[in-house]
Amino acid sequence: HRKDRNNGQWLLREGWDRRLGRTRSIRPSVGEKKRYWPRGVPGRQIDEYFNDKPIGFSETLKQEIDGKQFLIHCTKEDKYVTKLMSTHGLMNEVPTHKTYRCINGEWISFNYTENISRHNKAKHWVDDVNNRRHAPIGLEDVWGTKWWPDRQFTFLCSVSEVNACMSRARGRGLLAEETLSFWRQLAKQMLENNISESGLV
Repeated sequence: HRKDRNNGQWLLREGWDRRLGRTRSIRPSVGEKKRYWPRGVPGRQIDEYFNDKPIGFSETLKQEIDGKQFLIHCTKEDKYVTKLMSTHGLMNEVPTHKTYRCINGEWISFNYTENISRHNKAKHWVDDVNNRRHAPIGLEDVWGTKWWPDRQFTFLCSVSEVNACMSRARGRGLLAEETLSFWRQLAKQMLENNISESGLV
């Protein structure tokens, strides 16, 4: 399927289904290394389909696994095709998110589609939170037990602490304080809180 850029309607791209044969699982060809795609993502065929497309061309492939539909949003780049698996998303261009590529000494530009734009703006967020929750020490590194439920609990605690620290800074219009300083204050307030067993202060 693709979204027509002029009227925003979904158009059936029968050729995708015909060419890709509704492939559920793709294995790399002989000599093709590190090209394993998740089940239901016909990566090699998608690359072949995009070979003659201009840079910035975008299209969405609709696939199904075990009766569940999902989408593969694709955009042609200079040397590869970006592929994002999703359960939603539109192919609307974002006029405020333009990108540039230098091809053979000539600069070209195109607007990212909504799904690629969101991905590019947010793809570093998980890394940012992980960096903060490990700075200067990770809670799971100093927690004595390695029992799996405790490991999950330390992860959820540390992510919540980072989110609280960042949210407080954003609410105050200030830079976020260092993680360890925030941890100390939070731990002290949790130990010295006045909340009763009934949840009342």
